[in-house]
Amino acid sequence: MRTDKVFVAVVCIFLFTKAGAQEFSMGIHFSPIATIPMMAKPPVTNHPSLKAKKYNINASAGLNLNYRFNRLCIETGGNITTRSVTFRMNLDEYSYNSLGGSSSISSYSDTRSPGYAIGIPLQVGYLLDRHNAKTVYDFYGLLGASYEMHTTLPYSYGSVTSQTGSSITNNRNFYPGAGVKTNWVNIIAGFKINAILRRVGLIEYGLRYHFPLSHAGRYHVETVVSNGIYGSAFSGDFYPRLAYMDLHFTYYLLNYEKGTGRKKYRYN
Repeated sequence: MRTDKVFVAVVCIFLFTKAGAQEFSMGIHFSPIATIPMMAKPPVTNHPSLKAKKYNINASAGLNLNYRFNRLCIETGGNITTRSVTFRMNLDEYSYNSLGGSSSISSYSDTRSPGYAIGIPLQVGYLLDRHNAKTVYDFYGLLGASYEMHTTLPYSYGSVTSQTGSSITNNRNFYPGAGVKTNWVNIIAGFKINAILRRVGLIEYGLRYHFPLSHAGRYHVETVVSNGIYGSAFSGDFYPRLAYMDLHFTYYLLNYEKGTGRKKYRYN
């Protein structure tokens, strides 16, 4: 799917929903996220201890557009997220020969492959609960999808951590290189709470899980471990789906209600 077609589709959704919405809100969001690499197919590696870490902490920020229709809401906008994968090489009791002898090494190395993604989400929320006492809030269940455009960045390398044994060095190499682009669709499920806070205004927070329908390309990892005299090379090919958990927080700057005009939620 071409980016310009996605943009046109979002504009059409904006115009259509704005015309019939009871309330429209626009805000900015920031979210810490946990990127969770899930292998689309089994890795091919010559060493079972070369694996992708279970998660990396990243971040997301962008624009939120929210339309309310009775018990339903439609949410769209745009965001940019950092997306990274870390590959860990465990070297527990790795031995090398030295003039007929051996020396054990217990260590590991982390190598991080960063990137970022531009996303265009579209989610439908259903009102599950409304509270109008001392605290005013609405609780929604969410289901939707997003179109993601992912780009890798120049790689940053972690250091080798030697726990016991001899000193070692570790050289690493990665593919794909910087600038490699992949696109996919994410399925989104979660919940959000739309709340009015005194002296603050209208905010929104919640938790969302993003599951990609395709992988982020081939990550080829090469690791050479050496004591300066002897060494061994390890390699692996990985095809991760970059799923992530999103702790979503939005502050709404503009709020319009049909028949009333602009609403001001900030009060003492």
